[in-house]
Amino acid sequence: MIPLSEYAKVYNKLCLYYFGDSIDFINYLIEERKTYKEKFSDIEVFICCEDKLFENFKDKEKVLCRSELVKSKNKFAYVREVKQNFNNII
Repeated sequence: MIPLSEYAKVYNKLCLYYFGDSIDFINYLIEERKTYKEKFSDIEVFICCEDKLFENFKDKEKVLCRSELVKSKNKFAYVREVKQNFNNII
């Protein structure tokens, strides 16, 4: 649990993680961040993927690998796994 004093620093940070091996789906999640930004302007959306796939996305903004998420999970107010249908979490 995040202490309240720390939560104030991360309340608007959301991390969606997908640990499958579909590069196309990760690209889809990255593109869908625009939808979040339009609907919730003060939310910062990060995407997390497997370490082995991160090489494909390391130049993208707000994309991190699984090992980084483990180290920095307290930097997010909300961490959610996405398995198949992105529309189910909005």
